[in-house]
Amino acid sequence: MDSAFNEAIYLFRDGQITSEMRYSEFESLLSGAATLEDRAGERVPCAYAAIGSGLAVRGLVFFELSVAANGVADSGFNVPLRYLVRNAGAGPDLGHGPIRLSCRGRCSVPWHASNLWQPEIDGPGNAPELIRKCVRKNRLGFKANTVNRVEDPALELARPEPAIDQLKTRADAAFADGGRVTVRQVLARHAKHVEELKAAHQADIARQQQAYLDQIRQFSDEINRLRSALRQEKARSKRLQLMLRGEAG
Repeated sequence: MDSAFNEAIYLFRDGQITSEMRYSEFESLLSGAATLEDRAGERVPCAYAAIGSGLAVRGLVFFELSVAANGVADSGFNVPLRYLVRNAGAGPDLGHGPIRLSCRGRCSVPWHASNLWQPEIDGPGNAPELIRKCVRKNRLGFKANTVNRVEDPALELARPEPAIDQLKTRADAAFADGGRVTVRQVLARHAKHVEELKAAHQADIARQQQAYLDQIRQFSDEINRLRSALRQEKARSKRLQLMLRGEAG
């Protein structure tokens, strides 16, 4: 995440926010350096928030976190929160234009949808609005007015332009610099931009596929380990049975 954004995690229970933390605290949970004893044994509904200048919520990802009986968070947590918020579709307007929103019903990466949850988005007391109010209270101590440079464009949703404005924009682009920019140059720039977008998209897909393959390999290794343990246990059981039969004889 670009340093122009603050990041926070909000924990829910029964549709209400029960606690909040900075992203660095969440990382401590995942590393096992901190615990969630009050949510032990639960699958906790959480929300990741990207917060821009003026404490404006710019993006949300509603995900679930498994917590063991001893309060330790799942060390295998692999939901790409930053990727999902950057590639999310339009959500509600929380006062600064539509935010980016990712949840179970709106997930850009299908195999991660099972690790997300579906919050109440409309109506009074909906989850995004609860987070907006919580962010405004700023109990996490974010510096609201220090972000004064251009924010991450990946979180800026395009606003539709009227047809006339679109034509004017295209004309200005085509005849910039007093007409010294040719149509060929404009087309070349456009083609280059398309290729850059295509390459970035392919790189994102490759990263996700690699993460998926790594996860499959981990599961395969664990299955092989369990099979080996089962074989050893069967052999041990057989030896014990033979010993008992020998004693009986």
